[in-house]
Amino acid sequence: MKNLLLLLLITIISCKTTQKTEAQEDPIIKMEKTPCFGTCPEYSLEIFADNTAKLHAVQHLPLKGDYKAKISDSQLSALISAFEEGKFFEYEKEYTANISDMPTTYLTFNHKGKVKKVKDYHGAPESLKKLEKQVAALVDTLEWEEVEE
Repeated sequence: MKNLLLLLLITIISCKTTQKTEAQEDPIIKMEKTPCFGTCPEYSLEIFADNTAKLHAVQHLPLKGDYKAKISDSQLSALISAFEEGKFFEYEKEYTANISDMPTTYLTFNHKGKVKKVKDYHGAPESLKKLEKQVAALVDTLEWEEVEE
């Protein structure tokens, strides 16, 4: 009976430990690009504190599906610095206009207990566009590995 209880206790503890390590924290940086009527790339890209990057490529990219990659410490630090120096938390929540057929970029930064999501449809400052380009460049520069479902 004691062996059965011990076995049950070990099983419960190992299951809880596995669940905690499998659960990933929220991404530090997330970018989502929506489609347009043309060939605008549609995807979402997430970058996590453990240097993991996840890509969900929908259309108009060389890749399609779910992928993961590792981002270097220096790349991650440079991105975080760019967001901090660019005063990301001071941007408006959205930049938009009453026009159609533009792709939308959603950029989220989660750092030091603060989270902000900015919608860029049209008219965003050049400094925000520069951050978007830095994040988007990872789609082309990281070594992506397809994730099996």
